[in-house]
Amino acid sequence: MQNLELNDEQIFEEAKAQALATGVNNKDAWDALVGDIISAYTDVGEMKDEQNLDEKITTIQARWEEIEAELNKMVE
Repeated sequence: MQNLELNDEQIFEEAKAQALATGVNNKDAWDALVGDIISAYTDVGEMKDEQNLDEKITTIQARWEEIEAELNKMVE
């Protein structure tokens, strides 16, 4: 299987879409979702551990405020 070079923005956009679709409504749920998405990519071989996964996870999880703002817009 080809190793895709997924950047943080691509993963964030996927996580954002899933979060909004499933109603993720707190930081803990967001953090878990991001971890699950990256784990899924590593499980199928699309990402390798050498791609500094911990840093990717931390960087994307830190963008919770953007998701929270989107959720607040949906409620208004």
